Amino acid sequence: MKERIIAILSLCAGALFLMIPAFLNGYPIVYSDSSTYLVSGFELNPPLDRPITYGVFLRIASLNGLSLWPVIFFQSLILSCLVFRLLGGFMERSRWYYLAGTGTMLLLALFTGVSWTASQVIADLFTPVTVLTLLVILVVPAPRHEQVLLYILFFLATSMHISHLSLNAALLILLFIAGRIRFFQLEKWIRIRPLLIALVLTATAYLVMAPAISKSRHVFLMGAMVENGIAKTFLDEQCPEHPYSLCAYKDSLPLQAWAFIWDEESPFYKVGGWKGTRKEFNEIIRKTLTTPRYLLLHTRESIRATGRQLVKFRSGDGNGIFLQGTQLHRRIGKYFPRELHRFEDSRQNRGELGFLGPANHMHLAVLLVSMGGLVLLLIRKPGSRLMAMLVVLLLGVVTNAWSCATFANALDRLGSKMIWLVPLGVIIGWLARSPLRHPS
Repeated sequence: MKERIIAILSLCAGALFLMIPAFLNGYPIVYSDSSTYLVSGFELNPPLDRPITYGVFLRIASLNGLSLWPVIFFQSLILSCLVFRLLGGFMERSRWYYLAGTGTMLLLALFTGVSWTASQVIADLFTPVTVLTLLVILVVPAPRHEQVLLYILFFLATSMHISHLSLNAALLILLFIAGRIRFFQLEKWIRIRPLLIALVLTATAYLVMAPAISKSRHVFLMGAMVENGIAKTFLDEQCPEHPYSLCAYKDSLPLQAWAFIWDEESPFYKVGGWKGTRKEFNEIIRKTLTTPRYLLLHTRESIRATGRQLVKFRSGDGNGIFLQGTQLHRRIGKYFPRELHRFEDSRQNRGELGFLGPANHMHLAVLLVSMGGLVLLLIRKPGSRLMAMLVVLLLGVVTNAWSCATFANALDRLGSKMIWLVPLGVIIGWLARSPLRHPS
């Protein structure tokens, strides 16, 4: 009983540490997408550009509109449980386990951007949850009932965002390849059976998200092509013979995908918007993917975009002011009327997030130190399970960057939600090699 109480307190403490930015802000941190998630959850109306899954989670976790605070607590608690369980795979029998886990959560919360992601009312946190769940399945021995729960969590986390489909597919393929390379000696931990189960669950999640994908795929892919310069090259060459409606705007395309998709003055809305562009955009996308010269251009630009995304991970990207006149303000007032005043009085809505500048400099310094620690770990030839953990975490960061930059856009927010996995891997790696890991 005593150990169970300690475990519960440690996990909750880890979750509360992850909520520190929200406490400093005076309210859960919001993003423009928070508005869409609110209306999808409370109106049960699937949005055009994303699945309804996180909206439903938001409604349930908020206790049907009681407060947004439980939302960020529950998503932080999920992450806390996964970090503790992963650490437990290396030092669970040690008397220092709960202290080391709590310390790890505090370090991550204070010195990386994970707490900022966890404190936001947005689906971003479920990207690292997806990767960490798969990692725990692979490297932490567990009874069957716990494995079932982990697979359920993997499925639900995957279903939170359509970007997880391409991320999972790439990650599972790369892990299968890595598990067959003798140099890494990962055969014992990166096994085919859990990879196949994860692949089947990812395919099942696709069925859940199919309506959102069918409505939005052509838009996000075209947005990525605009940002990566492929659309301009294609239109310059094809417009003389094929008068696409987008040809009239080929010299005034925005530089970023987000501007192309979300700016109301964008050429995207002038040529038909979400529904009216489907046929034309799909034709352009199909031609570029079936013509060798354009396919090579896609490949080259995908690599470049992935590189850009890997160095973009500032916290605070897009967390603007949402006061009267904005959709988010109206929807907070509609679904959480008792919290509207606290929402309006948050530091975010007062424009007082200046502490993010120094925090981002610190996050960068911590990442650089972590990369040095990672190199030292690899030089010391970690055991196969520790190597498996590092491989999964690093591939998770890279495949997220590839998925976001190739099929959508490169944004700091999309890098921030995953880059903290590098310090996490280093912390667990050094704890696993320290005297603290020994049983009491």
